Amino acid sequence: TDSKALAKFKERAKGRQETVFARLKNFHILSTRFRCKTDDRFQKHKMVFESCCALVQYDIENGQPLYLI
Repeated sequence: TDSKALAKFKERAKGRQETVFARLKNFHILSTRFRCKTDDRFQKHKMVFESCCALVQYDIENGQPLYLI
């Protein structure tokens, strides 16, 4: 029931999201087990994941566009 313009917008947004997820998968942070023997392992896992997100964001903002046109 969406208009063509809204459907196109949603399609592009989903594509951008999938591209970012694909770049995160390059770090294998989502597919491999995080091993840490300290009590604050959940906090460390969060820090590692956020670091990977920051690296992907930096990459996008400094020369690697989401889409090559």
